[in-house]
Formats: sequence, C-alpha cells, structure tokens
Amino acid sequence: MREAVAAVRVAATAEALDAARWPADATALRVAPDEVLLLDALDATPPEPHAIVFGDTGWVRFVLTPEQGRALMAGGAAWPPPAEGLGQGLVAGIPAKVHVADDRWWVLVQAVFVDEFEERVGEVSA
Repeated sequence: MREAVAAVRVAATAEALDAARWPADATALRVAPDEVLLLDALDATPPEPHAIVFGDTGWVRFVLTPEQGRALMAGGAAWPPPAEGLGQGLVAGIPAKVHVADDRWWVLVQAVFVDEFEERVGEVSA
C-alpha cells in the first residue's frame, strides 16, 4: 500500500528527546541523535523550551510484508536492513528510511522521489 503520511520533525537535545512523550498513535523515528521524525502526527509538544518542531510534509510510506521488504532490500540496497527499527540509506539509488517491525515493513520516501522510486523498483506495496 502506498500512502501519504503526515509527519512532524522535532529537533532538540538528545536528552530531551530521550525523555519525551509522543502521541500514542504516532511512530517516533530517531533519525539522528538530536532529531525525531514523528509519523502519523500533525503536531507535537516541544520536549524542551528551545526545541524546533515543524510539520514535515511530503513523505510517502510503502507498507510491505516482511518478505517483500527483504526482497526489496536484497535487490535494491547495498546495506543490510535493520533487524528491527529504523535504517536509512539509498534504496534503488533513492534516499529512503526503512522501518522494520515483526509483521510489516515501511519504506519512507520523500514524495518528490516517489515516481522515480517506483520506476526503479516496480510494484513495492503489499
């Protein structure tokens, strides 16, 4: 399944992000020690007074089965997928974030790259 995803980016100290409480229905991806990308969120409470919080629109999520995810990575990435959680890098030459869970994989691509991504890898959604 291919779907646009609402996201909020939060930049703050690593300590503040470690202690932050995110909305229960959001998925927090720690993309850097001082940065979180909250998926399925439209807003977030700043975890500290000097945090930077802003909507980060333009992400598309591909929802895959674990089998589809492994096949995609085997044929399109030069890096191993994470056993669980977040990995970042090029997939078929396109910058992507791969989030692995037991029952599903998400491949996140910025919307500007989606057509090129699909052209390079073909049908990628479950």
